[in-house]
Amino acid sequence: MSPKEFKQVKETDVLVIGGGLAGCMAALHAHQEGAKVLVVEKANVRRSGGAGTGNDHFGGVIVPGLSKWAAEDLVRDHTELAFGFVNQDLIYAMASEGFDRVKDLEKMGIEFYKKDGQYYLFPQLHKVRSALYMGGRDIKPKLTKELHRQKIPVLNRTMVVDLLVRNGQVAGAIGMNTRDGSLTLIKTKSVVLTTGACFRLFMNITGVLMNTYYPPSSTGDGLAIALRAGAALANMEGTNAIRGPKNLQRAGSGTYWPAKTVDAQGIALDYPFPGESYYRWPAFTAGWTRARVQEGKIRLPVFRDTTVLSSEEVEFVEWGLRQEGGCWILLEWMKEHGKDFRTHLMEDDVYERRVSGGSGLFVDGQCQTTLSGLFAAGEVIAGLPWGAGPGAITLGWRAGGNAARHAKRVSAQDRFADLTDPILLRIKKHRPKGKDQWPEANLALQKLMSSYMGDIRSEEGLQIGLYRLQELVEEWRMAAPHAHEVMRCLEVENLATIARACLTAALERRASSHYHLHFRVDHPQWDPPEWKKWILIRQIGDQIQIEHRPIEYRYI
Repeated sequence: MSPKEFKQVKETDVLVIGGGLAGCMAALHAHQEGAKVLVVEKANVRRSGGAGTGNDHFGGVIVPGLSKWAAEDLVRDHTELAFGFVNQDLIYAMASEGFDRVKDLEKMGIEFYKKDGQYYLFPQLHKVRSALYMGGRDIKPKLTKELHRQKIPVLNRTMVVDLLVRNGQVAGAIGMNTRDGSLTLIKTKSVVLTTGACFRLFMNITGVLMNTYYPPSSTGDGLAIALRAGAALANMEGTNAIRGPKNLQRAGSGTYWPAKTVDAQGIALDYPFPGESYYRWPAFTAGWTRARVQEGKIRLPVFRDTTVLSSEEVEFVEWGLRQEGGCWILLEWMKEHGKDFRTHLMEDDVYERRVSGGSGLFVDGQCQTTLSGLFAAGEVIAGLPWGAGPGAITLGWRAGGNAARHAKRVSAQDRFADLTDPILLRIKKHRPKGKDQWPEANLALQKLMSSYMGDIRSEEGLQIGLYRLQELVEEWRMAAPHAHEVMRCLEVENLATIARACLTAALERRASSHYHLHFRVDHPQWDPPEWKKWILIRQIGDQIQIEHRPIEYRYI
């Protein structure tokens, strides 16, 4: 490696990769702990991440003096909802520390809905009310303002291509500017990965490649670079989804409590689950719904029914939609087409599968991965189903503090040449001319995953999927005429890395699993006790290693 390969070299104590909710909170806490911090963001931190266009709720929180439960009660309920596939330490942290983070957000100018001067809890997921409404349309600009106020440096428009590891300890990273292609070598003692959920792995409901439920730049980069660095991923067979208005993708997938779900005959679906009557999460409703459709008790399609709401409740729903990411678009669309929540039903659909929350990086209760010095938070981690914004905010804060403390205990590395050369070669292989365009490669990958790892899975199909994936990766030669296209090519390569982990884990879990939306036609028994465990995937060189690990339950 020649020094001229890098336009700049940065040295820091804590490197935060991803500037969404979790990344901002991690950076703020690490800075508070006295660490030198650098945030690297592929887009622009001001509006990046799943909450870039807003967030309307903060769920899974215990509010002192108001909540009917203790944190332990919420953990037990959350565990039951997720069929046991949780890291209870993470759920406990979200429940017990979440209100402290609410207070932090209020100091930054983010308002929470109050009624008669008191925080207002509403039902979402759990048997008791445990969610706060949040005026979070501009939560990202306000977090960005706080980063700037505290003089925390940010590298925008920079994609981290890979991590650098020395003697089992994360030591740095290579970043590529997505505008001019210049490279940055980053030396660090700790890394916090907060790159969010993984999309563009499966075909979406509209058929338009970049029309994804989350930002299309959410391509699981953190999962891929962590896997290549040697960190373990957990339960990658779990590719979950969410429901929302048909043909509208993200717009409209807000909070509709106390709306109901009705079938084609207008009969309400009486879900045997706590929380809302309109459920956005198929993970724990799909099996129940499927059985009743087969029995003829539910007539498809299903609709979201807000006509039963009072005027005050409709106004509440509309207020929330103006705060939640991109959902104000639904309100504009309804206005243009003469539709009203008070008089119109809206047909539902299930959006594309993604990797988030239940599947991802395997971390302990302190957000430490299996690789020393590598921490993670937000929707990139496993064991935190439905953590969403509250999980990102709460655990981002926890991860940042722990990363800062780790940095105080280790020394920085000073030799990088042997680590960087293979990564530089991978970047340089994307030339201006090539036989394939990255959208074609991405669509081919989506078709493969939707075919072999969709609603129905089998040993033979998954094995063929792995074989086809290897063929695809070996054959494609993606053209990259400029830096932005190089970024897109690297995204597709990362998606292929994740696809391999997903197919391998789905092949390994020889049982069906409700939470993971994982139906094995050759192993149709749902969630047998012997399969209530983590399936860990590691990549050592080019080889995949698999480990089974029991799930620990502290709160029973």
